[in-house]
Amino acid sequence: MKLWGGRFGESASPSAEAFGASIGFDQRLWPYDLMGSAAHCRMLACQRIIPAEDAQAILNGLSTIAAELASGTLEIGPAWEDIHTRVEARLAELIGEPAARLHTARSRNDQVALDLRMFAREALLRHIEALVALQRALLTLAETYPDTIMPGYTHLQRAQPVLFAHHVLAYVEMLARDADRLLDAYRRTDVMPLGSGALAGVPYAIDRQLVTELLRFAELSANSIDAVADRDFVVEHLAALALIASHLSRLAEEIVLWSTAEFGFLDLPEAFATGSSIMPQKRNPDVAELVRGKTGRVYGHLLAVLTVLKGLPLAYDKDLQEDKEAYFDAGDTVHACLGIMAEMMAATRPRTARMLSAAGESFSLATDYADYLAKKRLPFREAHEIVGKLVRTCEQRGCDLGDLTLDELRAASPLFEADAVGLRVDAAVAARDVPGGTAPGRVADAGRAAMARLEATRQEAARRRGALPNLERLLDQPLEVRSSEPRVPNRTAPTGSPTTAQGTTGDQAGTRNPEPATRKPSSIECRVISGSNEFARCAAIRTDVFVVEQRVPPEEEMDELDRDAVHVLAWLDGAPVATGRLILDADEHAKIGRMAVLQPHRRKGVGSAVLDKLMEIARERGVHTVSLAGQLHAIPFYERFGFVARGDVFVEAGIEHRLMERELG
Repeated sequence: MKLWGGRFGESASPSAEAFGASIGFDQRLWPYDLMGSAAHCRMLACQRIIPAEDAQAILNGLSTIAAELASGTLEIGPAWEDIHTRVEARLAELIGEPAARLHTARSRNDQVALDLRMFAREALLRHIEALVALQRALLTLAETYPDTIMPGYTHLQRAQPVLFAHHVLAYVEMLARDADRLLDAYRRTDVMPLGSGALAGVPYAIDRQLVTELLRFAELSANSIDAVADRDFVVEHLAALALIASHLSRLAEEIVLWSTAEFGFLDLPEAFATGSSIMPQKRNPDVAELVRGKTGRVYGHLLAVLTVLKGLPLAYDKDLQEDKEAYFDAGDTVHACLGIMAEMMAATRPRTARMLSAAGESFSLATDYADYLAKKRLPFREAHEIVGKLVRTCEQRGCDLGDLTLDELRAASPLFEADAVGLRVDAAVAARDVPGGTAPGRVADAGRAAMARLEATRQEAARRRGALPNLERLLDQPLEVRSSEPRVPNRTAPTGSPTTAQGTTGDQAGTRNPEPATRKPSSIECRVISGSNEFARCAAIRTDVFVVEQRVPPEEEMDELDRDAVHVLAWLDGAPVATGRLILDADEHAKIGRMAVLQPHRRKGVGSAVLDKLMEIARERGVHTVSLAGQLHAIPFYERFGFVARGDVFVEAGIEHRLMERELG
């Protein structure tokens, strides 16, 4: 099956078809392709672009295809150009003519861009989670050996003694930066491109904000040409993966070195070593060596995609098909390396006695002798010169600085006293008692801080994962079709997130304005809550929206809920569906807190009703100024209530907001 054959009089060459086919590697995009198609189908029906019965048939067919792909019973082969073609062909087999309506107002260009961004969001989180697991293994290793002293190195030569835990925590810091880079890249990946068409947009009254909400994107793309041509998010992820691979390679190199007889610092776990086909005694660090070796592979993939993008004319070009194999393989490779390194580090044990012995060798305390003199007010450069001569004397005599007597030290400088004889490595380590230093207390503090930061990263990744769309829900939830004329998107609306820091308003903030802001269905009733039963209903709605749906930590949500405020509960057809809060401050000012609307009841004017009621209460209480923190996409919604944006954009929970205020007469 071809999606483009009408213009051609000849069939494609079999060799050209095989050369251009991508189904061998893009088939892994099928869950995201089905989610994107389901959301697109729902939007087409909601906007009455395709009949509701056809939309339902499409959803039913996609559900069958999902089951077939998940079970591996759907044939995947070179007869189909890509996974998108395979899905559409199977859909036509299942439901006939309605399948041909699914591609209305959509191009493969924006379809592929959507699928890849959805894949990338989940891949970013998968890598963050793997980084957290490796960091946890390293932190456990550091906590298990808090007092072990080892030689620190510069130029791969012994330099100064440090705590083994301090050395391990250096890798925790590297991996923390890696996780932070991935979280930052997630923000630029979380952009919804569907609706851009081939490059110019589409000539239908589509509702891009609805698709953005259904697929849980933070914002929609601002330029249709850029949306289909952009692969910056792939390059960003690949660059971050290359840095992760670099850090893993450095750790792997030290495992290789430290497990040699020359170093003897580690007992290499047998589960992560191999033997020799000829030398019975060998225990080779093959796993660490492979991690080190795979780094070049990841670097190559980054360079390959950068080269693909170099010089491409706008908008879409077939060259962009070459992004996926490199991207997929780099992601798989780094994820596998992170996983195996976490397992190996959890099983690794340092040889503490050998490390301590080596820490005191090779004049590793020379700097401490120089510091001793400098603390006696001798200029450090002079102290450095004196100790350097002592080192040369020791080398000639075949002894260490710690073997020198007080008389021998005083012959070099009269500032030496009895406490300079036989300086110890543990004292040298303890002396580095500065933030970031290797003193035991500082290292313990750094470990606790790293663990807290790791937990915050884990929670943020879990929150974002919990906000991702669910294929089963997109396929199975009831189809929504508007009874009135389809609403045309507001042309001046900025892009932004489908939810706000106040919560989910339930109205299509900033994207639809077919009616005055205060108009709402007569079946909506809003009232101030009174009594524990209504407060419990309010708490249940907020928990469902914020804790379950948006993954706000429960303790944070309870802090918000417990604040002194006027709580409003909205009822729709006799059922509680939304809530909002007015926090009364001093000086005749009030703040609107998080507003929450249960998902099935959004886009029905409920958010407008709640906001109307809160403003009514503010007037009754003599409030002169009402403020709120609104996400960028919701600004037009609040502007229709007379709010004015103030100040600069700020970021809260990874989402951009602006302060908004309204003066009451």
